[in-house]
Amino acid sequence: RYVQDDSGPSPKIQYGGSRRVEAGVSNRRGQVVTLQKDCVDFLSRRTRDELLRNVKESVWSRESYNIPIREVEDRLLERAQMNDVSGVLSLEVSNHTGSDEALSTSLLGRFNIIIGADGSKSWVRRHLLEIGEERMVSGGCDL
Repeated sequence: RYVQDDSGPSPKIQYGGSRRVEAGVSNRRGQVVTLQKDCVDFLSRRTRDELLRNVKESVWSRESYNIPIREVEDRLLERAQMNDVSGVLSLEVSNHTGSDEALSTSLLGRFNIIIGADGSKSWVRRHLLEIGEERMVSGGCDL
């Protein structure tokens, strides 16, 4: 869902649209996530400022922030491409057409840490970590 935009002075990776498109407008997650202040405080000042840009209010006694998930995704992706961070992160848009095994081998050979932000049907979880659906907790019970 992420694409590389080469139209500017330097290439940028950005959200390119959903698999579900209605009337030319892509659907993005509209849910809001609550970020606890003590967790946000672990971020660097600059990252925290970028993440909470335009968030004018905190909730629950000023101990947390509500922010749409799509804004968290976009802002952290922008932050990852800023000069002071881009030297330690490598962002890639994969257009891999070979086998899953070949891609796994390639990724594991090139990177020490791989973050797969690929959702509930995670290719990373299935192929790199070899965790199938049967090992995922998908239900619970009330106590």
